Amino acid sequence: MRPPPRQRLLARLLLLLGSIGLAGATWGPWVAFASPGLTLLGIDLAEYVKFLPEVRSGALHVAREQFYLPLFTLSVGLSLLSLLGAPWLHYRPARLLLALLAIPCALALLPPAWSPATFGQAEFQPQIRMLIVALVLALIGLLTPGWRQRYGRQALAILLAVLALAATLLPLWQWSRVRPAIEVVYQRSSSLGWGGWALLLGGMALTAGALLLAWSERALDA
Repeated sequence: MRPPPRQRLLARLLLLLGSIGLAGATWGPWVAFASPGLTLLGIDLAEYVKFLPEVRSGALHVAREQFYLPLFTLSVGLSLLSLLGAPWLHYRPARLLLALLAIPCALALLPPAWSPATFGQAEFQPQIRMLIVALVLALIGLLTPGWRQRYGRQALAILLAVLALAATLLPLWQWSRVRPAIEVVYQRSSSLGWGGWALLLGGMALTAGALLLAWSERALDA
């Protein structure tokens, strides 16, 4: 039994909106300020928080690599969607485009002012591992015409849903922990910018879309 066209359209729409939301969470402001120099983008948070006095003194422990999860999930999600293939993406050029878009997203995980010596530093190891995984999946997406095995596609969709949920909740949790310290530095209260809200809405949309996709793959077997 094939899933209803409306259901397939809804899944595509949720996956698209979720990917856009993760992009907004990465390059959108989490701390908005009148001066662009004081605005904190999602992609900058992982580096910024390590300079907070509470973090430097050890009074506040932050898993700063979790702020990279939206970007990592965006890259991996594009690669997974390229692997899913038909019936969700009928044309191979569309799948190749998703895999190609995943590559610059993965490269954005590179440490600032990176060099071969940088890769050996312990503080950058988590994001380097994320970078390697994201690049490998993007290359697989480029070289593989689509995952034909139905149960394999269902597993990929479930994996994407779990990853999207983690990429939504964990950075927001870390934000709630560092927000008071950021407010001390800025000397004002700080509400979550639209980049953070984009993560919440986009992450939920991506999670729902991936679950709907997984359920639809199961319906194809009924």
